[in-house]
Amino acid sequence: MKRRVLFRLFPFNLFTFPLLLNLWEREGIDELFRIEIITKEEELSGVGPEDTLLYSFMTPHLPLIFPEIERVRSTGALLVAGGPHVTGDIDFGFRLGFHTLFTGPGEESFPLFGRELAEAPSLKVFHGKVYRGDPSSTLWTERWPFSKRFKQIPPLEIMRGCHWKCLYCQSGQEKSSFRPPEGIVPYLEETLKRGYNRLSFLSPSALEYGSLRPGVPDLETLEAFLALASSKKKILYREYGIFPSEIRPETLRPETARLLRRYATNRKLTVGVQSGSSTLLSAIHRGHGLSVAQEAAESANNEGFRLNLDFIVGLPDEGTQEREETFAFFQTLHKKHRVWIQPHFFFPLSGSPYEKRFPSFFSPAERERLLSLRKEGYVADWWIEDERKVLSFFGWLKRTFPDRFSLYRGAPPPIR
Repeated sequence: MKRRVLFRLFPFNLFTFPLLLNLWEREGIDELFRIEIITKEEELSGVGPEDTLLYSFMTPHLPLIFPEIERVRSTGALLVAGGPHVTGDIDFGFRLGFHTLFTGPGEESFPLFGRELAEAPSLKVFHGKVYRGDPSSTLWTERWPFSKRFKQIPPLEIMRGCHWKCLYCQSGQEKSSFRPPEGIVPYLEETLKRGYNRLSFLSPSALEYGSLRPGVPDLETLEAFLALASSKKKILYREYGIFPSEIRPETLRPETARLLRRYATNRKLTVGVQSGSSTLLSAIHRGHGLSVAQEAAESANNEGFRLNLDFIVGLPDEGTQEREETFAFFQTLHKKHRVWIQPHFFFPLSGSPYEKRFPSFFSPAERERLLSLRKEGYVADWWIEDERKVLSFFGWLKRTFPDRFSLYRGAPPPIR
């Protein structure tokens, strides 16, 4: 009898499993197993010692998945995990209760695991095993995020890695790699085949696509990609420069804004500024100043775009002065440009230089100041839910793994 392999689907890993299944399907590995997509914990009631259960997650998801892992571990099933958190913290992945871990890209390691799983006499041979993906591999440019077991198609990844090394992020590396413009053709064809009329793409810095020079767009390659993405007339909506392909501010110039106006159908763009304090921008190694944010807003507005501006509040070492500078910058941007401010609350991510730093929490007066800006109608309140998740995470970590909690530096969060 074929072994069961269960993919534990959550809203936060919807982009992951279609790609992983595609890696198996293209080699026929999926036919060696009984594959099931699990969307609810109740569906795990029949899991047993001959089953394999796969998870993929980021650091903020730990309080959600850990109780489930504790319960299902008693079944004797093989528990496998991958994703950004595990990539940045292998030891803790095992401590969470997983038996087998994947780090880095899975284009080579996941098919290898599938072949070994089909031939293994016992699942216990996978206990303590780590499959390490090669970050320098470009095989991902020849693989696709669509599976016969999923109707939807996730955004297509066209750039992997980031030229920059911001301290709050795990994505920075020495060299980025790119899917060539012609490499998107199978994705366009599959989109049409499935009856969809919308395209979106995944990139850590949309306008640095194809560029080997940090902060300097390669206009020729960028236009070749955008033109090809626009070539199928039955695909009515082509989204670029907005989640999940946000823009660095220094790359949004009059010439790149014109390209987006010509080829993209969205009329909102999202730019990551991250702080309104020059001191903090330098401290987090952001690589740009404040003036480029205003220049980006002007370029976007001149081409008819409204600009969504992402900021991170609660960064480590962020004090009263830095916050006041950021809030004042919100007001300056609003007065001069057509913008929407999107503050997010800092969350320390595994594998980033800030992974063991507490956020800087607001005083009551600072909270009231930010809430008052929301009432003025140009600042989102996303940071409130973000802050709640941060507090939930640290409350869980302190209760469940107090030794891990003690490794974090800075003023402890206001939790009981």
